[in-house]
Amino acid sequence: MFRRIKIAMTVGLLTAAAVLFTQTAHAAVDLIIAVDSTGFVGQHNAMVLDPAGNPIISYYDATNEALKLAVCNGPICTNPTIRTVDSADNAGLYTSIALAPNGNPVISYLADVGPLPMFPQLRLRLALCDNPTCSSAITRTLDTVDILPVTAVTLDSAGNPVVAYAQDNFIESSLVLAVCDDPTCATWSNNVLEVSSGPFHTDIDLALDSAGNPVISYVLDTDVFVAVCNGITCTSPTFTLVDTVSANLTDSTGLALDSSDHPRISYHDSLTSSTGEVRLAVCDDATCTGPTIRTIASTGGLGAGSDLALDPQGNPVLSFVDDNTAELKLATCSDPTCTAAPTIRTLDGSFIDEKRTALALDATGSPAIAYLLRPSGYLLLYRSYVPAVPNPSFDLPLSAWSVIANDASNGRVCTTNDCAVVFTGSGGMELIRTTVPVETLPFAQWTLSLTLSGLAIPAEGFMGARLEFLDGGSPVTQANCLVADRGTFDATTITCPAATAPAAYDSIRISVGWRDISDGLLFIDAVALDVTN
Repeated sequence: MFRRIKIAMTVGLLTAAAVLFTQTAHAAVDLIIAVDSTGFVGQHNAMVLDPAGNPIISYYDATNEALKLAVCNGPICTNPTIRTVDSADNAGLYTSIALAPNGNPVISYLADVGPLPMFPQLRLRLALCDNPTCSSAITRTLDTVDILPVTAVTLDSAGNPVVAYAQDNFIESSLVLAVCDDPTCATWSNNVLEVSSGPFHTDIDLALDSAGNPVISYVLDTDVFVAVCNGITCTSPTFTLVDTVSANLTDSTGLALDSSDHPRISYHDSLTSSTGEVRLAVCDDATCTGPTIRTIASTGGLGAGSDLALDPQGNPVLSFVDDNTAELKLATCSDPTCTAAPTIRTLDGSFIDEKRTALALDATGSPAIAYLLRPSGYLLLYRSYVPAVPNPSFDLPLSAWSVIANDASNGRVCTTNDCAVVFTGSGGMELIRTTVPVETLPFAQWTLSLTLSGLAIPAEGFMGARLEFLDGGSPVTQANCLVADRGTFDATTITCPAATAPAAYDSIRISVGWRDISDGLLFIDAVALDVTN
């Protein structure tokens, strides 16, 4: 009966403290990694993240005139698998990448089969990897392209590739959609959406709306357009003029659709006010009639290399290069329409190529950006890395955590607002435990934080947390974090001292609980692991 009373009291205490049991922003480590430095290898890059947040980057190896792929084995890509996917002709120009449902990369790109560089003879190709690390691939040649170096690929709900590209014969320019009939693209159709007898198509990006219809943003000379298709083959698209710029001389269009299928489009005006601007078009409907145009930043010249993604709240995030300083920058909007001025951060002050950046956000909204470093030609990756503790607030179901306890009444309790793990003192050892895969970071300091509440805890035993650095499951080192609080106390955030490891590690095991405490109640919530370098 007494134990039932104690469990009932936990609900009252948890309800009173529920407002404190919330997730807060945690520190991230800013990393710049040389993904590939074996020659001039970083041009024409494109990137996607797998479900675990690991980058997969397609790019052009100019030294060997080949399409390459870097498959990262962790979120910060310290040990990528590098593949040469296509070395026939001069392959790998202007890549775009998507990920099939089975995790296999799909890459659209151009190959120059011409004998002379000044007279290119381009072919639109598609590489379909046979496995997630692309140890082999099927390549298809989808079309002949004369001079226009732009492609964008995505996959429909059945995993069939869809490629938007420009076709040019020196007299007229066409916007074209290649639609594959199956995941291996054994057959496909090339559908011309628009023909222009004057200016040429340059920048292109592609997405599918919630009904699976293609939406294409593109630049036709100095006009920014969006084409919204009425079906996967796009027989009768709706074209909308989004903006007219003074010049757009870079491969810098980015497209994302919000939860209502309203486009957000990033692009660059190269000559406005003799400075150049990165702009964002915010569309209020699916076809982008009457968009709101935001000036995100002034870049000072010809190239900005912008890319665009939406964070989990639908807020636009843009990567670009400031042409005044050749610095890599990140603009983060605080609302879905970017009404307030965005926060702009300088991520890399090196000499960055202004033509292209490739941006992706993981499930937490943490950015990854692939880009080219000049004059070396290295492929670099910027990563804002926050290690992901699984189910840190113990929401339903209690996944990825093990409960080790001697008493059956230990476990989790929830209110309408939140959940927490509760332990009842039994004199033994009660703890929760999980293991977080991480990558070895030289000089990194790992900090564990958590929220604890207590009810009538006696002044005895030990209470706190432990970090164990593991390599292949074997301990490398550990750090203990003891908590002195006893008695009854409200929700309190505990931040443990930073811990480091003297050798390589591939995971961190987190344990939270107590030992040799015979009575009282302990509530555990909001476990987070931060890292700084």
